[in-house]
Amino acid sequence: MRKSRNFWLAFAACLGLVVVWLFRPHPPAHRINQESYDKIQIGMSPEEVEAIFGVPPGSYSTKKGSVCLTCTPGFLAGQTTELDWISDEAVIQVWLNDEKKVIYCEGTLFADETVFDQLRRWLGFEPKNRTLTCVGTGTGTAE
Repeated sequence: MRKSRNFWLAFAACLGLVVVWLFRPHPPAHRINQESYDKIQIGMSPEEVEAIFGVPPGSYSTKKGSVCLTCTPGFLAGQTTELDWISDEAVIQVWLNDEKKVIYCEGTLFADETVFDQLRRWLGFEPKNRTLTCVGTGTGTAE
C-alpha cells in the first residue's frame, strides 16, 4: 500500500514538472539573425527595421550574462539615435539620423558553441564572433 502511494506521489510530481516546463514563459518569436540583418537598408524607418526583426528593439537573449555593445562610430557621435536588438544569435545596432532614417548599422554574429567553445568560455577565452557592417556609410550613400 505504501509503495503504491509513493509511486503516485512521484508520478504527480513528475507530471507537475512537465506541466510547468510546457507552460513556462517563452521569449517573443524574433528574427534577430544574419538573414534579417542582410535586409536592412540605409534610409529605412525604425518601423521597417522592426518589421524585419519581428520585435521592437531590446534584449531577447535567453542566456545569462551581459553583452558589450560597441561604441558609436566617431562620425555618428552626438547626431544620432541608436537602437539595439540582442538575441542568442546576434547583436544588431542601428543608428538613425534626425529624420529617423537608418544611416548606419552594425552587427555581431555569435558562433555556434561547441563543447570545446563552452570550455574555452568557461576558462575565460573570447568566443569566436563575426562583425557585420551595413552596406552604406553615414552619409546614406552605398559603398
